[in-house]
Amino acid sequence: MVKIFFTLSVCLALISCNNSSDSIQQSIVMDSTAFPNHLFFEKDGVASLNGWIFHPSISSEIPLFEMETPPTGGTWSLKLHKADFPHPVNTVTETFINLTSGIYELSVWTKMKYLLSGINPVGSISIIKSSSGVSSIATMTTGDSTEWHLVTLSDTLSLNRTDSVTIMLAGGVSDSAAHGNALWFDDVTFRKK
Repeated sequence: MVKIFFTLSVCLALISCNNSSDSIQQSIVMDSTAFPNHLFFEKDGVASLNGWIFHPSISSEIPLFEMETPPTGGTWSLKLHKADFPHPVNTVTETFINLTSGIYELSVWTKMKYLLSGINPVGSISIIKSSSGVSSIATMTTGDSTEWHLVTLSDTLSLNRTDSVTIMLAGGVSDSAAHGNALWFDDVTFRKK
């Protein structure tokens, strides 16, 4: 539980930090019809972030894609390695504004590379609401399976038009030596129920 809280705190700090030397720009989608409904990490058969912003745990990290996909189809998935302490977590985010209050659901197909007793990375999916500089987060772990499985998170959001909602996929963090234990993500849906 402490690891999850630490991971989420680091991720929120990464998202809220914005300085001019940072080459990562924020992607904001202003229209709920642009939600990544059944987003596969590819475009026209080529691996792609499709509007997601990659937040590396260390500056040399790059987004990785593999021809490893869930049973729902596609050719490419996003592969996020977990980070070792004290580094933050590899994440991808997409931000939306001008949404209305209601119940939102984030679903993601995911799996991990290895099951290692007691040292599996704690990957997660999150819905983050930002209102007047204050963030609230709903999150859940992605599980510890080497098979593709669907993870779904729902959150009831009371929103003003000026609030933003960020969805985040996190590769996990651990103090173990299992740095190579990657997590895959694909077929993301985000919708208002």
